[in-house]
Order: sequence, then C-alpha cells, then structure tokens
Amino acid sequence: MEFTELRRSDSATVPTPLGALVLHRSPEKTDFSIRTQGARDWRLELDGRPLGGLSAFVPGPRAVRAARRGRLTADFEGAEARVTARITARSANPLRSRRYVRFEADGRSLCFVRRGLVRTELLEDGRTVGRTRLGRWELAEPDPLRVFATAVYAWGRFEYANDNPLLPALVIELFVGALF
Repeated sequence: MEFTELRRSDSATVPTPLGALVLHRSPEKTDFSIRTQGARDWRLELDGRPLGGLSAFVPGPRAVRAARRGRLTADFEGAEARVTARITARSANPLRSRRYVRFEADGRSLCFVRRGLVRTELLEDGRTVGRTRLGRWELAEPDPLRVFATAVYAWGRFEYANDNPLLPALVIELFVGALF
C-alpha cells in the first residue's frame, strides 16, 4: 500500500488487499483559536463500509503532541481507539530507539517503531506484521485494524514521532565535514 502525500482536497484513495480505502476529510474548521486552526474531521471507509475516524484532527507534530499526552482518540468500527506515542529515547544504547506510536483498539495493540535509519515496522504482540519497503507499506495478513492504523500513521504523518532527532545533525555534519 502506498499512501501518497495528502493534498488540499477533501478525499484520498489507496488500494489495499482488503479493498479500496477512502479517506474523507471535512472542510477546515475556521476558528480563530490556534488550537483548532486547520483541524478536520477524518472518516475512513474500507470497500464502501465505514471503518473509523478521528475528530478535529491536525496531522504532523500537533497530532504527535496530542498522542504523547494521551489525548488522541479515534473511532474504529464503533469502538474507541487510543493513539499514544513516546518520542524520547530512554535507552542505554544510543543506536536502539525506544520511540513508538501505539494504536490500541478492540483489545489489540499495534506499535509502529523505527528500525535502522529509514525502515518502519508495525508490531503486534512483539512480532512484525508490517514494514515499509521503498516507501510502500507491506502488511502480513492484513485486517481492518492494521489497515486503519497504517493509514492514520502514514497520512497523519506520525513518522515525526519515530524520527531520530540526531540524524539530521549527523548528516549535515558529515556532509559539511566532507566539503572542508
């Protein structure tokens, strides 16, 4: 599944092994409050049937902050789903990140973690059930929750939570150091 960058349009579609996944977004809320500026309601449909949604959602760093505070909830097939994130790397090994984005719904927990420099994996019960490969998501045994969580992760730009904050500085240092 390839989740292309969302444009200003109100909908997006991606083919999945379970059928077409369609994202419908409400028009941007025009409130003068900085907290709700740019917020849109998201509704996802899988092969024509409602799958879930998010209310007053703003993708990117604001979504990650809400997930870190435990205030990001979604609706998945009529039940509440919770999205949490940890963006601090509390690890003795600086190469092993402890950053993650977790989706909990229907008694299941799906966790997105970074492996290496660019690969992201989706874990369920400690085993890998999905991964990125050349910018595309590959899911083993796709089901509606995995497709929903992957779509929200990709379109909601949650990879920001898993990015290593030292990597851009390291790349710049190596590049600039090579020039001089």
